[in-house]
Amino acid sequence: MTALNNSISNVNNEPKVSVCIPTYNVAKTIRKCLESILNQTVKPYEILVVDGYSQDETLKIIQEDPNVKIIGFAEGIGKARKILADNASGDLIAWVDADIVIPPNWIELNVKIHLKRKDVMILSGEGRNVDATSPEKFVQDVSCESMPVVEWLGSRQGACTMKKELFSIVNYDERFRRSEDWDLVVSAYRKGIKAHRCSGLKYFHIGRSAKRYLKEMIYSGTYVLFLKKHGLWYVKFNPKHFVAFVFRMALIYAVPIAFFFPYTLLIYPFAWVSYAINSKTPLFSKGTAIKLLAEMMKGIGEHLYLFKLI
Repeated sequence: MTALNNSISNVNNEPKVSVCIPTYNVAKTIRKCLESILNQTVKPYEILVVDGYSQDETLKIIQEDPNVKIIGFAEGIGKARKILADNASGDLIAWVDADIVIPPNWIELNVKIHLKRKDVMILSGEGRNVDATSPEKFVQDVSCESMPVVEWLGSRQGACTMKKELFSIVNYDERFRRSEDWDLVVSAYRKGIKAHRCSGLKYFHIGRSAKRYLKEMIYSGTYVLFLKKHGLWYVKFNPKHFVAFVFRMALIYAVPIAFFFPYTLLIYPFAWVSYAINSKTPLFSKGTAIKLLAEMMKGIGEHLYLFKLI
C-alpha cells in the first residue's frame, strides 16, 4: 500500500483527521477496513490502533501496513478508546471499528459537515450490514447533501467523527468494557454537548459469525456502572435501561424465589415474548433465545461489576 500524503489532509486549512481503530481478534475484517480508509478522497493525517491483546493474525496484518501505527494495548474497549483519544494529534477523530468499511468519500463528507456546523462535536451516521466476502460491491460514494444534520441522543460509533477538543471536556471511561460509547454521549449531554446524526453518512458493517461469547455478554451488563457514575439522575434520564436492568435481575432470581412463590417463573415466558416483540423476531426463533440468554449473562455481569470482580 502506498504511504499517506499528510499534506492532502490540510488543504485549504481543512482539519487534520486522525482515524482511530480499537482492535481485538479481527483478522477476518481488518484488511478490508484499512483498505477502505486508505482509499479515501481526503486522506487521514494518521491511522492509530490500540489492540486488546489479539490472539489471531490481527497484529500481523496491521504491521504489514506502514501507514498504521499501533500505539498501545488495552483490555476493554473503554480503555482502548481513551488511549486513542488521548494520543490522536488530529483536529478530528474518526472512529472506525475494525469490522467496518467506509465509502471513499466518507472522511470528506464528515470534514465538510464539521466545517459548516461549528456546533457539531459528535457526528454519527447510519450503518448497514454487508457480505463479508466482497463488501466493496456495496460500498460506493454516498451523498448527505439532502440529509439534515440533527441533534440525536443516541450512540452509533462504529464509524463516526468527533472534534478532538471534546476530550478536554469528557472522555471514555476505562471501567466500561462495553457501552463506553453510550456513556460518552451521556457524559457529554450532562456537560451541555449534544450529539448529532446525519443518516446520509453511510458506513458498512462486515457480516460476522453469529457466535456469541459469554464473556462479551457479561461485560455488556453495565447498568450498575452507569448508576455508580451518574447516580439516580440516570434512572430518570433513561427509564428504558432501568426496565432492562429489572428484567435481568428478575431472570436471575426467578428460580430461587420460585421455591417460595412459584408464579415468579412466569417471568420467563413474559420476557421471551417481550424480547421477540422488541427485536421484531419470530416468537420461536434462535434470535429470541439468544436475546434471553444474553440478558441473563448481562445480569451476571451486573453482579460482577457491583462487587468489583471485573
